[in-house]
Amino acid sequence: MKGHLFWRTMRILGVLAALAVGPAWAGGEGKIAGTVKDAKNGEALVAANISLVDTKLGTTSDSKGRFFILNVPPGTYSLKITYIGYAAYVVEEVRVSADLTTDLEAKLSSSDIQVQEMVVKAEKPIIDKNATNAVRIVGAEDLEIMPFRGVQNVFALQAGVVEDEGALHVRGSREDEIGYYVEGANVRNVVTGTTAIGLIDEALEEVQLQAGGFNAEYGGANAGVILQELRTGGSKWNVGFLSESDGFTSKYKDKLGTYSYGYSNQVLTLSGPLLGTNRVRTFLATQRRVRDSDPVFWEGFGFKNLVDTGNRGGRV
Repeated sequence: MKGHLFWRTMRILGVLAALAVGPAWAGGEGKIAGTVKDAKNGEALVAANISLVDTKLGTTSDSKGRFFILNVPPGTYSLKITYIGYAAYVVEEVRVSADLTTDLEAKLSSSDIQVQEMVVKAEKPIIDKNATNAVRIVGAEDLEIMPFRGVQNVFALQAGVVEDEGALHVRGSREDEIGYYVEGANVRNVVTGTTAIGLIDEALEEVQLQAGGFNAEYGGANAGVILQELRTGGSKWNVGFLSESDGFTSKYKDKLGTYSYGYSNQVLTLSGPLLGTNRVRTFLATQRRVRDSDPVFWEGFGFKNLVDTGNRGGRV
């Protein structure tokens, strides 16, 4: 039994190693758009340099101060704007979501007035005018603080969604009328109509529910669409480990007003740049879970590579 588990583990790690050099620009990326102006007179600043910190993504502003950056993986970024004769301008906590546009407005001050760079935090709009349908988004930071695990439990809390005996129903639909996508790829089980794969919570950057009014590109879904985007590695290596268990007492024995049901869960994550360059980054996650004292090794894994090919900006 131990030998079988060992070789199964080695096969999974071998697959990860083989795929670690492949690009991952296959999913639903987002877009950043905005304008760059003079803080004093409101005039547009032409050819200002805009870049996402710790990435190779960037662009320049056009004759009206407008700019946009395409194909940005979902996540949270810092955006830096520089212009000759003006203090650098940094916008932190810029949230990018799949298939949506994040709007920004930057007002730069003359370097005669301000020498040091200006750092501001991006504001989250009350209403996202770029979302033309009912979109509910849960980011990685929200998943971390939720008192339960499992993406299905997250969607069950959303308005218009009901979970019945493990099945999701959006606006009264059948469970096989929902479209499931991971990184833009359809992962719907053709037999059951439900999702064909399960992802580790820590491997997700964003989960998104579109209940009605979604684009025609999501064919085969009548009730709603569930989009899941994987994390990418950062500019530095990072290792994370999570361990949780209810094994503080014997199984089914009352202690401290609760019971143990033989549950145990461990998650290991590894992320960072490959090949000594920030242009190739990866994120890997693996999970071992025990339920009712029955071990399930390497129940699932999530991984994503980011191959940065350069400028993805443009002018309006």
